Amino acid sequence: MIVNQSEKSKLIRQYFECLKKRRTATESFGEQVITDFLEHVKNKRSPREGIFVYVVVGGLLVSLLISPTLTFILAVVVLIISQQKTPVKIKMTIDEEKQIDEWLLEGKRKLFQKAPNELGLILGVNPRQALNVVLNQDAPIALCSGFIKDSPSSQDTQDYLIEDYFLEKGLDGNTRYSIHVFLVIFLCRNFMAYYKCHWNFINDVETLVETGEYLYDTIVSVKTQEMSLAMPGNDAGNRLTYKKILQISTTDSKDIEFPVITDIRLTSDRDSITVKDAAHIIREMLRERRIDMQIVKPFDADD
Repeated sequence: MIVNQSEKSKLIRQYFECLKKRRTATESFGEQVITDFLEHVKNKRSPREGIFVYVVVGGLLVSLLISPTLTFILAVVVLIISQQKTPVKIKMTIDEEKQIDEWLLEGKRKLFQKAPNELGLILGVNPRQALNVVLNQDAPIALCSGFIKDSPSSQDTQDYLIEDYFLEKGLDGNTRYSIHVFLVIFLCRNFMAYYKCHWNFINDVETLVETGEYLYDTIVSVKTQEMSLAMPGNDAGNRLTYKKILQISTTDSKDIEFPVITDIRLTSDRDSITVKDAAHIIREMLRERRIDMQIVKPFDADD
């Protein structure tokens, strides 16, 4: 089934709002039982919570034959239990959640395909002699992570971006975001180009778009950083990684930093490569270029 962007946005928003309602709203157990029982009768489907209606009615009839006092006590117990507050039941299925994830991956791929045009780069089977031909097409560097409101980059976000912000745990236990930080790095013949943005997953809109190019000759080092916390109650002394950073230093003493917030306490993004992978690909390109330069301009020990 083909869904247009307007309908897709509506369904994605409903998904996050449903998760948020499930987390924040409560209703009495009795209300859940009655609602499910009515749906069971109306739609002729198997009851879930509604099964308690049959249990209670049957129990009251049996107790009435045994003792009126027992019936009264049972009725009071049922009334107390029915008033207990429980989280609102979420009305969606795992299959619907998988559809949301498919749209998420589809949106990331579309961003990756769009980025070269924004940077004026060439993908495909064009002559490798052209300076703006992307050489790492077989190993693309695309980093994407959920946006966390208390991250440094959140200070620069626009108000309407935050209005669409959701961070909710899904049916499968994985937390999903409505705003993502997207970064793609392209390695060309003698320069590196990047495209970075905050992507609104609900409306499929990029904001805070940033692009840049750096000649390989100006890159001094490529390094990664890991920020972690000690896991409480862990005798083994293990630490929990919650943020990874790719950092590139240049000859003008400036650090180009690409923070990738990957909070594994909340979510894991299997579709994106890791920060270490990205650093490895860039380092290999720098080594290859420097070897090529040494072949063209051999080192002279007498100089």
